Amino acid sequence: DQGFEQHCFKGKTLTYCGAYPEGMGHDDCVGTHTNGGYSTDITVHQRFVFKVPEGMPLEVAGPLCCAGITTYAPLARHVKGKKDQHVGVVGFGGLGMMAAKISKAMGAKVTIFSRSDAKKAEATALGANLVATSDSDSIAAMSRSTDNILDTVSEFHDIGKLISTLKSAPSPVLASTPHPSNFRSCCRWRPWQ
Repeated sequence: DQGFEQHCFKGKTLTYCGAYPEGMGHDDCVGTHTNGGYSTDITVHQRFVFKVPEGMPLEVAGPLCCAGITTYAPLARHVKGKKDQHVGVVGFGGLGMMAAKISKAMGAKVTIFSRSDAKKAEATALGANLVATSDSDSIAAMSRSTDNILDTVSEFHDIGKLISTLKSAPSPVLASTPHPSNFRSCCRWRPWQ
């Protein structure tokens, strides 16, 4: 009733890459996994569904329903309605681009952390700053300057040096994490320890 179904320990089935649990009404699916947006059919409760407005092209709705929702949720929690926010966005692909756009729409200053400065023009067009993670001096100059970091990179990478850019009450969010077997080795900042 409180809208926290995704935090249930028993009976939770994730939309994407979730294992079907035994004894929950779909025993013919046990041993398989969910396919999320790659599914041909899906049955969910109506409160998890919304209608795409008439006239909205599906090629516009798709990114909003995927990258938009993935990045909006943490930004709404940590940035929306707060003054003078500085958001660091790690990666500037689909999720990163959407995170930058939404952060700017919420009035935040945005810095994109990317492997190189190859996408600097795109970042500037969005009103964001781009810093190459390979430029140690630029990273050091940003020490304790960001309020939040939204990491959208799914490949193995070290986020340790980026954590140093967070202010003293940090809110790092990993929106796209590496395979679980690689997670602990790529993340030197370990909140679970």
